[in-house]
Amino acid sequence: QTQRVARACQTPLGGFSAWAPGATLWDQPPDIGVPVGGVTKIVALHINAHYTDADKVEGKIISNDGIRIHYTPTFRQNVLYGLDLISIGSSAVVSLPQGQPRLFLTRTCRVEKTHKDRPIHVVGAFHHAHLLGREMYITLTKADGTIIDLNSVPEWDFDRQSVVPLNITIEKGDYLQSACVWDTTEVK
Repeated sequence: QTQRVARACQTPLGGFSAWAPGATLWDQPPDIGVPVGGVTKIVALHINAHYTDADKVEGKIISNDGIRIHYTPTFRQNVLYGLDLISIGSSAVVSLPQGQPRLFLTRTCRVEKTHKDRPIHVVGAFHHAHLLGREMYITLTKADGTIIDLNSVPEWDFDRQSVVPLNITIEKGDYLQSACVWDTTEVK
């Protein structure tokens, strides 16, 4: 078991639209946007695209996919935040020991501030792991002690990934906890 308690939840401005095995394309609601330039000091975009199953195709693979980014000087009603509570794949190299049937990592953070000190409306949760992933859990503990499960996945299947719609708010003083469980018994 590995656990880390972060000083505070990291809530970078960002966006998320994705497809994964078993899921349909998930887009953000039309009243949500990400402010750029000016006081936000956002002057560039980072786009992460990765593919799977290339090892099953012979010859050279050329993607004909595309991406369209819309920009408008008209602010949207709501600001989009991305929250990668564990963010293992993008922020750290994780070495998992072999032969462990239930190896898990838990991270907890406290919400110390929100945009303009308003509650954050959460529209969805996306649980994502690769082939060693077996279980994923996210809970929200409100400042009054109420614990809310954010559609945890006790039986993770790589081929059945999806964004789980939510309709909750996160406020200053709340805690978020996320856990991922792996099975490394078949790793050689």
